[in-house]
Amino acid sequence: MEITHRNKTMPKLFKGIERRSDNRLDLSLPIKLLGHNAKSKNISSSGVYLEVETDVAEQFSPGKKITLEITANIYTPWLPSKTVRFTTKGVILRTNT
Repeated sequence: MEITHRNKTMPKLFKGIERRSDNRLDLSLPIKLLGHNAKSKNISSSGVYLEVETDVAEQFSPGKKITLEITANIYTPWLPSKTVRFTTKGVILRTNT
């Protein structure tokens, strides 16, 4: 499932070519959405690709607007580690079933 907060379209000429305008980081972070637990596969400033296991696929149909919560642990050499939670809104772009 890919979720994004921007509407970005590219011409069909670029099909099969990397079309993302933002770099993706391969991060596995816990995510909560629509009452389900999920894990990110990769994340960028414009979207997140994630996996969620559910028996209710209709909840995750493309075009659906959702709210999700991403949890991350922050580590720095000069500060104690900290858990942060980001809440954002997005739109489901596609699903792989």
